[in-house]
Amino acid sequence: MQIRKGRNSVLSFEQRKEIVSAIRYVDQVVPETDLDKIAAYHKYNFNVMFAGDDHEFELCYIETAEKLKELGVDTIYIQRKGNISSTFIREYILNNFT
Repeated sequence: MQIRKGRNSVLSFEQRKEIVSAIRYVDQVVPETDLDKIAAYHKYNFNVMFAGDDHEFELCYIETAEKLKELGVDTIYIQRKGNISSTFIREYILNNFT
């Protein structure tokens, strides 16, 4: 699995998959092996793409959302709530357990 932000994830893919799979509306969880959401659509035929709201105004996400909309796929940007992020978790652990 590639490292996108120059650091390892706090939770492994398997751990994140277990969490997301527990959501009753989720049909399937697949690894993100590249950033091509259009290719992923053709492979998995999903009807909703979720992304963090920190990507909402990035040109690549805007263009992809437009292309997916043409294919009947909605894009939903999830708002971050307070201190819920891997950055916060990482900083909390470093500040309190090292």
